[in-house]
Amino acid sequence: VSNSAGQSASTAEAEAGKTKTGMPALKLNADQRRAVEYPGGPLLIVAGPGTGKTRTLTRRIAHLMNEKKVDPRHILAVTFTNKAALEMRERLSSLMVRSQDLPMVATFHALCFKILNDQPVKPNGIIDEEHRRVLTAEAIRYVKAAGHNITLNPNRILSRIIDAKQQILDPVEFLELNHSNPDHRITANIYKVYQRLLAIQGFCDYEDLIFNVVR
Repeated sequence: VSNSAGQSASTAEAEAGKTKTGMPALKLNADQRRAVEYPGGPLLIVAGPGTGKTRTLTRRIAHLMNEKKVDPRHILAVTFTNKAALEMRERLSSLMVRSQDLPMVATFHALCFKILNDQPVKPNGIIDEEHRRVLTAEAIRYVKAAGHNITLNPNRILSRIIDAKQQILDPVEFLELNHSNPDHRITANIYKVYQRLLAIQGFCDYEDLIFNVVR
């Protein structure tokens, strides 16, 4: 949903109008309404802050359900924050013309957690930041006991592990990309032990949610 350069808000805005199903009217500009009523397949919406992205997306979902009779089980809305997900659910509830189930609206991490819990082997839980630091310290002790000299700050090591997971790199792949750096080789060893400790306890950390689903 993009506003054309130089187009004023007063001329761009238009009433969406009451639909035949009685869906509440909302003010949408021409681009927003075009996105809401787009009849084709995949649609990329590009817009800056405060341009009505959430309004347009929730209105489009309501349009698909109320006007096109799309089953909510066939719709998925994914966002980055819990606050945004809650806002989308509240807006969708106000747009429904009849009492019905809403589609799943979740953050990326919440969606991945649900997917993992639908698997035959479910995680026992997600560790918090304190538990993550404890496991990192334990992994460092194991690697030191194996004869490695470790001078890196534990928080720095954990940060590198988190960065690797966010890039969907396991310990072997992380090492392959950083084999020439001694500090990174040590980090790869600690990362490997850290993952073993998680697996023994059956836990995931926050980054594992997306990492494990993608893998």
